[in-house]
Amino acid sequence: GAAFNLAITLIDYAVDELGSGERLFRFLDASLVRNIFAAPDLAQSQLAGAMRETEDLRERLLCGLVAFCASNGWRLFQATGNRAAWENLGKTIARLLEGEQEVAKTVWPTRTEARRLLPYMEAKSCLPSAASLHIAQLAHKPAAMEFNPGLVAAAKWLGTVFWRVDDLVDLLQDLRTGTPNVVLLSLSDRLAAEGRSFASDKDIYDELDAAAEELIQLLVLPPEHGIGPRESLSEFARGVVAGWVGAQGSGESARGAADHGENNGRRVSSDAIAFLLAQQSDGYREAIHHLHFPRLTDEGVRYETRPSILSHRAVILDALLDGAEAGLDCPRQVLATECMAILRSKHRDVRGGWSYIEEAPELPPDADDLGQVLQVLTRFGGGELASICEEAIRLTLDASEADGSFCTWILDPGGQSFAHERMRKYLDVMGGWGTHPEVVANLLYGLWLYDPVRYSVALRRSVTYLERVQNPVGSWSSKWYTGPFYGTWRAVSVLGRVAPSSGALMRARHFLLDAQHTDGGWGDGGSEPLSTALAMLSLSADGIEPEAVALSRGSAYLSQTQRSDGGWPSCPWISFPTIDGMVVHGSAGVTTAFCLKGLLAAEQVVKRFEPVLQGSTYAVGIQVESA
Repeated sequence: GAAFNLAITLIDYAVDELGSGERLFRFLDASLVRNIFAAPDLAQSQLAGAMRETEDLRERLLCGLVAFCASNGWRLFQATGNRAAWENLGKTIARLLEGEQEVAKTVWPTRTEARRLLPYMEAKSCLPSAASLHIAQLAHKPAAMEFNPGLVAAAKWLGTVFWRVDDLVDLLQDLRTGTPNVVLLSLSDRLAAEGRSFASDKDIYDELDAAAEELIQLLVLPPEHGIGPRESLSEFARGVVAGWVGAQGSGESARGAADHGENNGRRVSSDAIAFLLAQQSDGYREAIHHLHFPRLTDEGVRYETRPSILSHRAVILDALLDGAEAGLDCPRQVLATECMAILRSKHRDVRGGWSYIEEAPELPPDADDLGQVLQVLTRFGGGELASICEEAIRLTLDASEADGSFCTWILDPGGQSFAHERMRKYLDVMGGWGTHPEVVANLLYGLWLYDPVRYSVALRRSVTYLERVQNPVGSWSSKWYTGPFYGTWRAVSVLGRVAPSSGALMRARHFLLDAQHTDGGWGDGGSEPLSTALAMLSLSADGIEPEAVALSRGSAYLSQTQRSDGGWPSCPWISFPTIDGMVVHGSAGVTTAFCLKGLLAAEQVVKRFEPVLQGSTYAVGIQVESA
């Protein structure tokens, strides 16, 4: 059985990866299969001749495996006399070989051709499990075998699970080489139903999500198969899928190695995580920005209200990832679900990534959303997952200025489609042209996380721009966000990594310390949680000289303003001018995400200074009266 499965693996490798099926099937043909089961001596002679004719070590290994299976299968048959198992095995392998040959000789099939190939695709992927069953049955005498049709059905069911996994694993390879794939066939059917010729990344992610859902449904063996070890087989199938995706178990959490002691600061953070998880299970309805904005139509400008959640979702995911790294209870399944939701929000019509309002296709992708998406995909799945952003990164950096800045909107200079023309016209209505510090810094920080060596030139060039646009008081302004603290945090996060000796960091530190209020918080005119969290993130950034007392006072302020449900009240976050006035939006979800990030970042700094703080007016997370 093991030798048979290894032989199948080698055949698949030769056909799918090397494209050498034609050479392989010179000797691995229907006549050889017939002889294995009817004239074993002739089959061995054929295999010996094939081994003499090839110098390819993989082909020689395959010949040896087939010869081993043939001779040992014949011995089993002679020992047990189980003709039914022997004949069933022969029929199964003949159909399996036919499936391998038909799929191997077809490249870039039409939808009609792919439909014709479906039975062969199924045979290629599902029948190895049925063959393994017949091999196992061959080891028993006929009298010891009770006929159970459910076993054969269960073997084919298991093969279907392997088929779905195999097509998901090989999806990109099959997409590039034109190899028949059931997931791609489903994608082709959906595009045809919608009257479209080409698939976008978003279409592929939608199909991936549907295929994953189907696979999950498959993982329970149907009761009608009626065999004894139903749960064992189902558990085995789940184990195969779990091993393939590297799952930790659906109920497990992504925990770091931090101390899990429930001190006051930890309770505040744990309650914040619980609040954000509750928001996630509700689809972040509270965080959605229902934006009333102009649309460009053939009749002129028309105003509509559409929902926006992408950037809010990415910010909250970023905070949940912080919580997971800090050792808080944050289910990995939730993190994965959120990453998939973000991937499925990619702009369908053009290259360039993501835009703030998914339901407004005329709104171009923007560098701000790209930066946020790049960060969370890198943090969750590393460079392999985040590589989906590379095309958008290239378009952005290719259009950058000499000082390293770049426009907020990502427009493909070579795009000549109707969608591109519509975007260019729409920006005359929407506005927002120009370079904006918080947008530039947001994407640059994503580049630093993703590949700081590859993008080192772009990162170093940006220092000039970020230093030049710093305000005299030491802060950075934002085009799209409220107050000075968001832009300041974004800028110091980049400068602290790329230019830790920049004088701009010291000026930012002075600004932040001077802006702290007597109650420990920050904010224009008075303290509020969001500004406090952003100021704490800035003071905790690399390159900023640590100020543990100020951070402890900020933590105390956030502890005191946290609500009983674990969240913080909504504070204005989005803020930008339009021809119709200011657009301002905030949510408890985003405020809580930043408060959680601020608390966890400050906690790391404060821990280093804990002995000093024991004699200070402020203890970690708790404000006490002055002596």
